[in-house]
Amino acid sequence: MANFVQTLFTAEEERQSIEKEIGPLRSVSEFCVELTTATKDLPFKAVFEGLLPWAVKGGEIVAEVAPLGRAIVKAIDVITKERDPQTLGLFACTLAYQRSAALAIVQTGKPRSWVPFDERPAQLKKDIIALDYAGSLAGFSLEFPFAHPFSWQADEALRLVLQSAGYDQSEWRSIQGRLHEQFRSDLAEVLSHGDTATRFEPFRVWLTLGDNSSAYASINAHIERQRWLFEDRPVLSHEPFTLRDVYVNTDCGKLVWENFLGRGIDYRPGFDPFSEAFGKRHSLLNEVLGYLGNKKFDDAVVVQGAPGSGKSAFTLYLARVLVKQGLRPLRIPLRLLNLRKNLLDALADVIKMPEEGEDPGLRHIPSCKDPFLGGMIFQERTTFGEAEICPYVLLLDGWDEITVAVNEGFEIEVSRMLEKVRGEFLGPRTVRVRVILTGRPSAAVGRSGFLRDQTPVLTVRPYTSTQLDRYVENVKSAVKHQVSSDENPNGWATLDWGKLDVVLERYRGNKERLEVLGLPLLSHLSLRVLGHWTGDIEGLLSDPTTLYRHLVDLTCAKAISRPPMHSCQFLFAI
Repeated sequence: MANFVQTLFTAEEERQSIEKEIGPLRSVSEFCVELTTATKDLPFKAVFEGLLPWAVKGGEIVAEVAPLGRAIVKAIDVITKERDPQTLGLFACTLAYQRSAALAIVQTGKPRSWVPFDERPAQLKKDIIALDYAGSLAGFSLEFPFAHPFSWQADEALRLVLQSAGYDQSEWRSIQGRLHEQFRSDLAEVLSHGDTATRFEPFRVWLTLGDNSSAYASINAHIERQRWLFEDRPVLSHEPFTLRDVYVNTDCGKLVWENFLGRGIDYRPGFDPFSEAFGKRHSLLNEVLGYLGNKKFDDAVVVQGAPGSGKSAFTLYLARVLVKQGLRPLRIPLRLLNLRKNLLDALADVIKMPEEGEDPGLRHIPSCKDPFLGGMIFQERTTFGEAEICPYVLLLDGWDEITVAVNEGFEIEVSRMLEKVRGEFLGPRTVRVRVILTGRPSAAVGRSGFLRDQTPVLTVRPYTSTQLDRYVENVKSAVKHQVSSDENPNGWATLDWGKLDVVLERYRGNKERLEVLGLPLLSHLSLRVLGHWTGDIEGLLSDPTTLYRHLVDLTCAKAISRPPMHSCQFLFAI
């Protein structure tokens, strides 16, 4: 499906006639590319006057929705032939998003660190154009329009522009919040009231037809929740930054299951998958994406790691990457899976579960008993890399956390779950479904019969010194503009960052001695302990046992004071 500008017009004369009435028509990505022409002498507000003349009066973006409605009416009245309902909807969404973005940016003002676009790299424009939405509006919900690929890709294109202009993450989230509030309000107004309502009646009817609409809306809501967990929810539910603010790409060792059985070219005496002597060090993200796009690959990808190594954080990051590349990740925490049910029904139950603290608007999305449409969504096809695969990718997180029945052991439950997964998704199929499975090392998985000789087993590696440096810089940058001495959650405003330079230097010299810093969760907690340490920092670093004791004190104190998401619980959730 081409973008709405390409789809809406069959003749250039028609487009010219409409643009004479309301000004240039562009997709959201094209709109964002034009924003990169802003400079110190040509601010965003001046660019908006040329891009959205119908939304500007007296040099200002008009806050009322009336100009948007008038522009849409003028455009649709010029169109002489009947149009596809989706195209009309995409037209309304596009204009409404652009106006909402302009209003949010103008209301926010310049960033704290303005970066003019005079020398913006050509790659920026390519990255923005790659986000031009060309898909269906199936599953689009007027109650919560942000739970849809149109909104996700539009937000990402705008974020790239604003990030390059110097807006930091907190400023972007402020703009995004204003934009979303305005966008939802404007859409409801133009699609349901006044002169525009009758013109968009075909689109509103189309959104409500059949079970498919509510099924796709339910899946979109799930994907939106995963986005929220990564991009908007505070780390540990109370830190002044999100996972996206501080996440650092992790590495892995790359082996296959037969190596664990004492066979294969990577097996040698003393085999240890956690040693870089076996499996070396590779980018975890690149390895997983490589398997997903390999047309010869027909198995699951297994990711194992120690507690706190970042497995769950990786699945959240991977989910965001997959969405940006056109896939539909279904992230399933296996601790929530009811193994007493049929697998598809159990997975569907998890898909529909709300997250504590999520946007209440998600609960207004129409409910759907069967978001998988009897398994039919797993027959859909797309091209990824060199492979033709189903766009829905299963991220099954935490095999070690599945619920164990009272009368059955852990190994039986794991085996039952894995047998169902292989039978449903990895057996002979007309289209391959990609499955990524994560968890702590477990003999139960090895004895389950799920793993084949060539099943890839990727073992999460600890941070390198460079990765730890980057993580510390990310945290420092994230709290810089968000924490004051008056509002000092967890003591970030008074943290002695200079002490951490000593810590980073020691880690560069002896990672094994300070292995606690190589695990993302424990590294995060260690920053606060070390940054506030009033005694001899060298003495603390030379005695890891003392450091561990203080980490236990910190996590247990937080567990007592913060019931919604205990730090101790998080040790088993990352």
